[in-house]
Amino acid sequence: MKIAILVSTGFTELDLTHLQKHLIQNKISFDLISSQSGLVQAWHQKTWGNYYPITVSLNDALATDYDVLFVPGGRHISKLMDHGHIARFIKYYSLNQKKAIYLGEAIELLTLSKDAARHVISTPESLKTALSEKSFDLSDDDICESGHLLTIKSPQQHNDLGQKLVAFISKKIEQSSDNSSTFQKAA
Repeated sequence: MKIAILVSTGFTELDLTHLQKHLIQNKISFDLISSQSGLVQAWHQKTWGNYYPITVSLNDALATDYDVLFVPGGRHISKLMDHGHIARFIKYYSLNQKKAIYLGEAIELLTLSKDAARHVISTPESLKTALSEKSFDLSDDDICESGHLLTIKSPQQHNDLGQKLVAFISKKIEQSSDNSSTFQKAA
């Protein structure tokens, strides 16, 4: 199991650290992927936060190498939207119905894939008009799970965010285990 975490300078630090802690505890590997090289700086509440090392360049990353996509919210979304390779990542997870998690402002990235519009998503007020114009089915719920897609419009309101994210990711692990055991019995 491997998680692709798409970031750029300005991502919401708490979105990442809540998940990162639980991924490490559960021995789930992940890569921080960015169009930037070296380090990216997080945004922590009202000021700049810590620096994080990029493990894979976006230009070199292949969506097929990862089981789950995770995109934290934050100021970095406009930088991600401008990068051509981001669209291929988003589309890959939509078309192949692979687990994808978008927090806060990151939900805007779903506009890069027409296939994502068939899902019900939660969205911050600031994105409602843009997403409804693109025929997205919007929910007023703060957390919305629709098939392989998990959207959370206000991640900072959830003290147990990391646990919720790992629970969603773990569903994928269980489904993979079930499918492989079924396949082995049939062979």
